[in-house]
Amino acid sequence: METIAKGVAQRLDSVTPALQEAIKNSAQITGQMTSDAQTKMAGELKNTRDQISQIQLQLGEVQLAGKQMSRPRKRSKDFGRRQVPRLPGRSDPGTLARGFLPSAQYATQYRFSSGEAADAVIKLRDKKLMAIDSKFPLDAYRRISTEGDEARRAFATAVKGHADAITKKYIVPNEALWM
Repeated sequence: METIAKGVAQRLDSVTPALQEAIKNSAQITGQMTSDAQTKMAGELKNTRDQISQIQLQLGEVQLAGKQMSRPRKRSKDFGRRQVPRLPGRSDPGTLARGFLPSAQYATQYRFSSGEAADAVIKLRDKKLMAIDSKFPLDAYRRISTEGDEARRAFATAVKGHADAITKKYIVPNEALWM
């Protein structure tokens, strides 16, 4: 039995360093795998943070663009709700004519022989004048959104009345052209 015990002890002694070496190698491999996994997870976390930052920037740009797009829409909604002021140099018919026509083809604040003054006139090819009047029946237009078809009919009537008034004021037979 002693011989068997010595044989087992010798085998254990010979296997023990191999087992210790295997455990040491296993610990190193496990440590390396853990380190690699942590590095990869840190890299993925950084990529995720970068992507979230980019998405936040893009979302901010989209929100800014949405606000900028809503401003003109809001202004157009407000058009019917309030009197739009005439801003010199921006919205008057003379400024519009100046932007599109040579100065010899239009005049501002043109006074007809009848005494009526148009905001602007344009000299047409057939030697006639086309009066530009910037007035608009805003009250009738404003009511369309709240009162429906009745207000729409009232608006059409107001526009027709305005057109008739323009006809009476500014269509002057045999009116001499300005020079």
